[in-house]
Amino acid sequence: MIEQANLSDLKAITQIYNDYILERSATADLQPVSTKEREPWFKAHNNSRPIFVYKENGEILGYCSLSDFNPKIAYDISVEISIYVAKKALGMGVGKQLLSHAIDEARGLNLKNIIALIFSQNKASLGLFLKFGFEKWGELPSICMMDNEYKDVIILGLKL
Repeated sequence: MIEQANLSDLKAITQIYNDYILERSATADLQPVSTKEREPWFKAHNNSRPIFVYKENGEILGYCSLSDFNPKIAYDISVEISIYVAKKALGMGVGKQLLSHAIDEARGLNLKNIIALIFSQNKASLGLFLKFGFEKWGELPSICMMDNEYKDVIILGLKL
């Protein structure tokens, strides 16, 4: 079941996120974060920039956020999407369901563009987004340094 996240979901959301920080595959954060440190991020989301959680038997197995792409008002028609799935739920279709739900919700919010920024080596995420009609809009070569290794970021976009 997918629903809009509540503050009480933040602990599980943070645990999932921290797994990806340690793995270095999906975020440029380098150190695990506390639930308290994630509160400002959570509170920056609202009905027009929601966070969704995928729950099964009351357990959060993944989440998706639609965030401001840029704080300047003219960019309000576009959002950046992020999806994180608990390691134990990989391959179960959680990411697909979250992405499908987010696209539907974005249309309902009258958004015009969804943008995904994905590390070039994250083939699973790139494949998922491409299957849903996202197109490559650009690339940021060597945009960040993680563990003494440069990382490229692929910009994918979907026009709604």
